[in-house]
Amino acid sequence: MRTTRLPELTRAVTILAAVLCFTQPAQAQDEEGTAAAPKIWANQADIGVVITGGNSRNQTISFDNQLRGEWIDRRFTLRLGAYRQTSDDITHLAYLDGTGEPVPGELSIAELDQLRLYINGAYRRNFSDAFFWTTGLGWDRDVDAGINSRFIGFVGVGNTWIARDRTAFSTEYTFAYEYRDDEIEDPDLGKARPSVRLAWDYMNMLFDSKTNTLTNTMDFFFNLKEASAYRFVNMTALTVGLSELLSLRTSLEFRYDNVPGLEEVDLWSADPNLDPNASIIGSTNIRKQKLDTIFKLTVMFNL
Repeated sequence: MRTTRLPELTRAVTILAAVLCFTQPAQAQDEEGTAAAPKIWANQADIGVVITGGNSRNQTISFDNQLRGEWIDRRFTLRLGAYRQTSDDITHLAYLDGTGEPVPGELSIAELDQLRLYINGAYRRNFSDAFFWTTGLGWDRDVDAGINSRFIGFVGVGNTWIARDRTAFSTEYTFAYEYRDDEIEDPDLGKARPSVRLAWDYMNMLFDSKTNTLTNTMDFFFNLKEASAYRFVNMTALTVGLSELLSLRTSLEFRYDNVPGLEEVDLWSADPNLDPNASIIGSTNIRKQKLDTIFKLTVMFNL
């Protein structure tokens, strides 16, 4: 079972804290030196847990948290979360007790199926009602995708197309720089991956209620070193308010990578599904699946 590299996560948190501290002087005053509008902070935390026992033992835990500060002409967002799924590979057996009678038993081996950790922050400053500049920094780890550690920073501009009380839509066009440590290093793409990032953020409050919202976000990365190595992350979420404190949130996330990471697999002499005499003759590297989907139903705490 792999373990999380805490120094890398600590480094990411430190950098994000430094970015937040850097933005504080600008938030204290406006251009004329007068006091800025009062700060408005909001925090949302999603928690999901699934545990099964008996013949099948699995544990799935998910946590997502978003801290958001919004002022008249600027916005800061900090997101962090984790998704962890483990299962027990159970082999049923029998063994002889002291009297020579067979006794049922099992051999259980815990396996880590999925582990994803992430933390990212973004800062936006408006030039006008329709134009802004933005910057951000993030770190993540995705065991299932073969990524041990990935840092991503971006800077660029964007447009606000809709900014009404119950509907908002904006797009971003930025330069991004990605540095990643894969389980198996990719000889074609390497560790450093500069790219052009295109993104959008859509929000709509439903049924005349601030607690019922539909959101859709997209981050599209075009690799500048290899045109075929593009990827995107798209997430749609529906939040239904149960009270001022609690909400129910359903989300569907698509994570697509046209040139996914590598994994080491057994190399067979022939297709074992067709040839019963096929045998393992070695190992080789192949690409992982291009598309990952994540569906979650969680309880959200509005703080």
